[in-house]
Amino acid sequence: MNKSIIIVTVFFLLSVVFSEAILAKEIQQGTVEVSGGFDLSFSAVDVDVEGDIVREIDTQMIDTSISYYFTPNIGLGVLWRYENSETTSRTFSTEVTTNIIGPHLTFNLSLNDKTSLKLKGAVLITSTEFSSSFSTTEEADGFGWAIQGGLSYFVMESVSFNGGIAYSSLSTEIDSTNTDFDVTDLSVGVGVSVYIF
Repeated sequence: MNKSIIIVTVFFLLSVVFSEAILAKEIQQGTVEVSGGFDLSFSAVDVDVEGDIVREIDTQMIDTSISYYFTPNIGLGVLWRYENSETTSRTFSTEVTTNIIGPHLTFNLSLNDKTSLKLKGAVLITSTEFSSSFSTTEEADGFGWAIQGGLSYFVMESVSFNGGIAYSSLSTEIDSTNTDFDVTDLSVGVGVSVYIF
């Protein structure tokens, strides 16, 4: 008896999911998706290091990608992220500039005619430049990976607003000192996509 209830429930849920998928808008083969996001942040940190009390941190980030859907709902593309972070205080300043680029694979799961769940995986190549008022510029290179999941809401057939969460892991080495460091990042973001048919 319990098995038959489970089987009926599973078939019911599958029929609901597949009927929604039939009614949903797919991203068709041959579609190009151009996505982008922009983030600004500012923070003030109170630190007492030998009289150096306040540090201000300004960060700007631009995130963009382009995908070509070579089959319905599956796209292959490239992403690029630029980050610039400046830390200033009374006695010193530092600036960190990072460029990240890499190929990615996107899967679109249409939930209804206006909303899609998007899953993205990427392999990343990173280049970072560190400079401060005390020392010369240092450079670091590395690689990593990222995964992202989010929702896209289509305000019209060719434009969607996107929101999601991403996790990335980077392994980087400072060129001059052969110092290795690993960076993991969990971020939440919003953006917009334009679809070219």
